[in-house]
Amino acid sequence: MVMREDGQRYALSDRMTTIIKARKSNARGDVADLARPLTQKAYGFILGGETKGTERKNIQRHQNLTDNSTFHYKMYDAATGAHSGFAQHKYISELIQKSFFKNTRALGVEYQRYFDPIPLVTIAFIFTVISANLDEWASGKFIQAQFRESDHKETYQNHLKDLMEWERSAPEVVRNIRKKWHDRARRIAGAVPENATNGRVSVSAMNSAKLELQGRTGLTDSENEDEDEDEPDDQ
Repeated sequence: MVMREDGQRYALSDRMTTIIKARKSNARGDVADLARPLTQKAYGFILGGETKGTERKNIQRHQNLTDNSTFHYKMYDAATGAHSGFAQHKYISELIQKSFFKNTRALGVEYQRYFDPIPLVTIAFIFTVISANLDEWASGKFIQAQFRESDHKETYQNHLKDLMEWERSAPEVVRNIRKKWHDRARRIAGAVPENATNGRVSVSAMNSAKLELQGRTGLTDSENEDEDEDEPDDQ
């Protein structure tokens, strides 16, 4: 059994079970290893040739980022402690893309139904990986640690609770954010757009078509006359 995002339990489908069995042994550790240098770069930790000064900077940076999970906010002012854009730091969507949408054979592309939109559980996992990466800098020096699920279970659960509460405040808005992340990651992976073979027009084309209908009834004399003018004369 697996816990759903709404707190209810449901049985894994055969398809999901196959995916998890194929990936479970090393998928989490692989993502943590992938994220390690990206996290250092994204948050500006200083690696190599550490002095007391750089160690202090790394320690302060770690404290700022981990206090109240500031690392995943879009905006953060270290001077005032103000932050905004919960869960929307650009690195979050970047790491999701690199972890699950690397190419057209990646997990997020092959099993689109489980990643469109990006699930809260996936975002919580990404938060947990980044948290673990950040803690490797807690001493001011980089000290690599093995990523073990058992060590980070509570952190993961707390991130998921925060995400669920965030979504409850504006479900449609949060779903749109998660959908946007999926669609962008899929494009970067080089996957064929969903509407490429099903005859659907693009979103922008449909929006234009809707605008053309504003102020029209479809039944006015002037509209009928315009249509009649386009018809060929009877011979």
